[in-house]
Amino acid sequence: KAANKQYIQDRVTDRENELVRMIQRLECDARKAKHERAIVAAQYNGWLAASHLKLPQCTKLQAFGQTAVVIKCNSVNVRFETIITSCGPQPKFNNYTINLDGWELVKYSPCYWTNGFVNFNDKPYAFCNNTWQGVDANMVLPEQTLAHSFRYDDVKFFDYEHRVAASCVLHQHIL
Repeated sequence: KAANKQYIQDRVTDRENELVRMIQRLECDARKAKHERAIVAAQYNGWLAASHLKLPQCTKLQAFGQTAVVIKCNSVNVRFETIITSCGPQPKFNNYTINLDGWELVKYSPCYWTNGFVNFNDKPYAFCNNTWQGVDANMVLPEQTLAHSFRYDDVKFFDYEHRVAASCVLHQHIL
């Protein structure tokens, strides 16, 4: 009877140890995946990669192969004037505009922004009524489940349309 009890305790201990090893492997895999996502994101957009890692604002990652460097910036509040060019409205501060990433200043160019939208601190804006107004980017991502595969759902344009204030109508010109 004592041997049977010892056998059961040994089996329970073995199972607990196996579970601990599995959890450690999962945690390790999660850390590796997080690292890979950060490196891939940093190669595209260092600000985005830093936000995914929940780094403090005004830091970004710069990728070098499989490693990345954290770059700390100085936060500066600026007020942009709007210059109307043949390419549309352009935000301008001194001789700079806001970079496509929405966080850095870059040398001003009259046609830097060409689609009618501007990115200020990761938020889209459209020029309307002589001011930059925030755009409600409300794209619904399609979700595929087994139940969805057996029925047809209509996808309507307005489900994907960006919305600004009702008094503002954006006109896009495609050449």
